[in-house]
Amino acid sequence: MSNDKELVLLVHTMNRGGASKVLTLIANYFEAKGWKVTFIVQHAINLYDMSPNIKIIQLGNNKKDYPKLKFINYVRDYVKKNKPCTLLSFTNMVNMMTIIATRGLDCRVVISERNDIAVAAEKWKFVAAKMLYKYADAVVFQSKKVQSYFSDRTQKKSEIIVNPIEIKCSALEVRDKRIVSSGRLTAQKNQSMLINAFSKLYKIHPEYSLTIYGEGDLRKSLEMQVKELGLEKVVSLPGNVLNIHEEISNAEVFVLPSNYEGLSNALLEAMMMGLTCVSTKCAGSTDVIRNGKNGLLVDVNNESQMYDALKYLIENREVASKMGMQAADDAKAFKKDVILRQWENILDR
Repeated sequence: MSNDKELVLLVHTMNRGGASKVLTLIANYFEAKGWKVTFIVQHAINLYDMSPNIKIIQLGNNKKDYPKLKFINYVRDYVKKNKPCTLLSFTNMVNMMTIIATRGLDCRVVISERNDIAVAAEKWKFVAAKMLYKYADAVVFQSKKVQSYFSDRTQKKSEIIVNPIEIKCSALEVRDKRIVSSGRLTAQKNQSMLINAFSKLYKIHPEYSLTIYGEGDLRKSLEMQVKELGLEKVVSLPGNVLNIHEEISNAEVFVLPSNYEGLSNALLEAMMMGLTCVSTKCAGSTDVIRNGKNGLLVDVNNESQMYDALKYLIENREVASKMGMQAADDAKAFKKDVILRQWENILDR
């Protein structure tokens, strides 16, 4: 007899990233409703606040992953033994392993693609995902763009669910002449392009500063870029901060300069706060930003367009303010309770 109140969550790593935050919210939500909730992961580090009643099975260790074939066998054996009614898997490779592990078993398998797989994944993974995802019972995408990559069969069993968002404070009424961004310091996030665009802006608006929050492998090269451009006094990289919302609440503009995304939590949070936002036209952003209405969109890796967008917003502050207010109103659709009910509708069937 199947235990219709166990939810098994699968992901590669539970860390401080966006996917982990969403899974933690889902896990806490279902645990509070009386479900047994179990995680099966490779690594569990720097976890978000999670109910102590939620079980975490960590298969890997700090030095290496659990072998993929063993992971598949472990999941299959777990499902056979414990008979959970629903599995929810996040991220490309884990999604595919979960589908393989559960073929022929009596459980509901829901997978969620968390990135722009055509850009972020190796080609073979993209091809394999298109072949395997159709065998899931349901597929959750974060954007129409990524959904469009897949077959009609997969799309018919799919839904688009954005990230559930919580903020600790709203944007202040009176703000400083600050431009801010938040994200890992990696090539994907393309902070280098933003710094170059800001360097041109600074020449005509030296009263403005740029702060980029986050940590990553490109810290040294970005610091060198700032130094070479002579911007040490106005461009700062303070690293990760726990109170990010309070830190950016007095900024005029939030920027997402990424080359690609699944859907940026940082962008959704900034919109919900009421900050005026500029984003590149990456997956997810083009779904939530209505260009010129609740923010501005620029082409990916287009330094000139980024400069023009920033210049326009700081020179047209009334228009920028209206965009921020509209973003906050639109972002009500991202509220945690609204989104978690959408997850309940797809998982509790």
